[in-house]
Amino acid sequence: DFWSGYYQGIRSATYFMQHVGECKEITDAANGAQLLARYIGAARALRAYYYYSLLKIFGPVVIIGDDVVAPDAPLEDVQLARSPYDSCVDYIASEFDKAAADIRANP
Repeated sequence: DFWSGYYQGIRSATYFMQHVGECKEITDAANGAQLLARYIGAARALRAYYYYSLLKIFGPVVIIGDDVVAPDAPLEDVQLARSPYDSCVDYIASEFDKAAADIRANP
């Protein structure tokens, strides 16, 4: 069941990116800003890879972006329209570009 596993990974990566800044061990470190940017870049790359995998298997998919959908959300909140194929490709490419920039800038 690739569909649910990939969307769980997308949700986890998005949640991580939104909350990793709350970790005092990272933010208080001497190179905390670099670590934070690198971790967010890695999570962004994983999320883009999950979207890419879904696109490869199923064609156009629902792009959620930076919104975190609650696991117990009502059905009407999760029944979203698929994004056009070109929009999916553009989103995935831009996410990989952002991730690469964050990871390269913060070795």
